[in-house]
Amino acid sequence: QGIVDMDRERKDAEERLEKVTTEFTETRFENAREMTVRKNDLAVFDFILQASACKDNAFIQTEKPNLQVCQSRDGPTLNFNNPNLQARLERLMTPQTQKALREALGQMEKPLGLVQAREDPTTTETTTALPTFAAEVIPVSEDPHPAGQWKKCTETGPCSLLHDLMSIEWGKFRDGFDELTAEMNQNQQDYDNTKRNVNEEITVISEQKTKHMEVLA
Repeated sequence: QGIVDMDRERKDAEERLEKVTTEFTETRFENAREMTVRKNDLAVFDFILQASACKDNAFIQTEKPNLQVCQSRDGPTLNFNNPNLQARLERLMTPQTQKALREALGQMEKPLGLVQAREDPTTTETTTALPTFAAEVIPVSEDPHPAGQWKKCTETGPCSLLHDLMSIEWGKFRDGFDELTAEMNQNQQDYDNTKRNVNEEITVISEQKTKHMEVLA
């Protein structure tokens, strides 16, 4: 009877370990996907922070990006007069950072005197919601856009204003990255502890089974 009990307990322990392992693996897979998203989001504001730094930053002294904030029907956008930097920004941009950037730039509208996007009275188009993907880069212009909207750009003014706003946004995405990192580390620690405890339990069960077998022998 003792041997049968030991076999049952071992089976229960092994099933518990298998269940915990499956749950941990599934959670880690989902978190890894989310981590990729958050890394990409953070990379956008890493780039913008470096580009918007004040003149003592070596990047600015070398690249001289000449940042502008442009206002269009879809909302404010960041514009580099340097096509290479603009292309890099567009490649890095994600739907989440696109939305966050426009919200942050929206706070600069009054200080910079940006005009509001307006409709062409000859069309029935209305202002649309924020897009879910990076908008096409439109050349800086104060003329009406063919699609029936106005686009006006202005210099970003004091570098500290834009840089401070971008720092705040960077901090938000950094917090999300750090929180997920901490969660993944905690999950790994919890799983390792559970796995070690169950394996120790299985070892004890095996030793007890051996003793029962020795008695019967």
